[in-house]
Amino acid sequence: MGNHNKIASFISGKCPNCGQGNVFKYGPYNRKFVEVNHQCDHCQFKFEPEPGFYFGAMYFTYAINVGLMIITLIIFNLVFEKFSPFNYLVTVVTMVFLFLNVIVRTSRLLMLYLFGQPRS
Repeated sequence: MGNHNKIASFISGKCPNCGQGNVFKYGPYNRKFVEVNHQCDHCQFKFEPEPGFYFGAMYFTYAINVGLMIITLIIFNLVFEKFSPFNYLVTVVTMVFLFLNVIVRTSRLLMLYLFGQPRS
């Protein structure tokens, strides 16, 4: 079961156990982009091992957003001679809203891949 490329499975949102079943019910641009299947269709691996399992993903979301802010700050300092805090803030808020679905899904996948209990 565990003989699959974990990185490719992570990027495509597949099961951490078998690499074939979809973790999310809907695509990233659906209104319900955050809903997770109960279990894998292929190997029956539970995607939500306990109630509230994905509350920990908020910490990953926070870390990704801080990283996004730091990268944007570095780019702003390199590109613009006069640094405007207002323009920086507007850019960061816009980027967070544009990439919200990707950030939240990535956070949930990180939580599942790092703390889910795959079968041997």
